[in-house]
Amino acid sequence: MGERAALQRFSTEPDEVPTDRDDGHRELHPSTDPTTLVTYRRPPTWRTDLLALVAELDDAVDAAIVEGPNDRRGLRTAGFTKRVYTCSEAGGLAALASRIDEDRVVILTDFDPAGRRLNARLRELLDDSQVDPEWRRKVGAALTPHGRRDIESLNNLFRHRW
Repeated sequence: MGERAALQRFSTEPDEVPTDRDDGHRELHPSTDPTTLVTYRRPPTWRTDLLALVAELDDAVDAAIVEGPNDRRGLRTAGFTKRVYTCSEAGGLAALASRIDEDRVVILTDFDPAGRRLNARLRELLDDSQVDPEWRRKVGAALTPHGRRDIESLNNLFRHRW
């Protein structure tokens, strides 16, 4: 099936269907009558699930560590309200680690090789009891199947609320 056919198959717009008019013209399906109730598209379930996951994360941890200001903005856009530290503003990872005094912290660096290395380095610098690696796994598992490999992408996903 071609791309166009696949798009048409999942289109939310009504199809044109022929009527029994004798002049050969086509009319839109009766569901396009302006007096009928219009159903608007809902956000995909995975986005709703991701918002719920960020809300759970907000309840479970005291702070988050991200790479830069765009990642911070993305986390805020998704509804995270706790303190967010950025690696770029700290003046070095050791300085950042020494400033963190919260008990439960999640490291949300990008889900690429460089982000994984940064995550490993931060875990070395922080106390093991502070860092909750399970939340990083959960957020990564929610983002990566949908082509998202960074927290910054939450900006685009949740800029508009439904």
